[in-house]
Amino acid sequence: LMLARLRFSETDVAQCHKQIDKLSRDVWLEINDNLTALEKIKVINHVFFDILKVVLDTLQFLQYV
Repeated sequence: LMLARLRFSETDVAQCHKQIDKLSRDVWLEINDNLTALEKIKVINHVFFDILKVVLDTLQFLQYV
């Protein structure tokens, strides 16, 4: 959050906390103790990219690399 605020001064910290809470809640509901580490990563990726529709803005990313 500190890096986001440094680069994007208009970042709403409260909104970031809400999104992180939603992400952790969604992952927690999908994961159980019987899954292997690989299966847990697949669940996290599913929630992150398929359910929450998070995308990487490669154009902006490439500008700052």
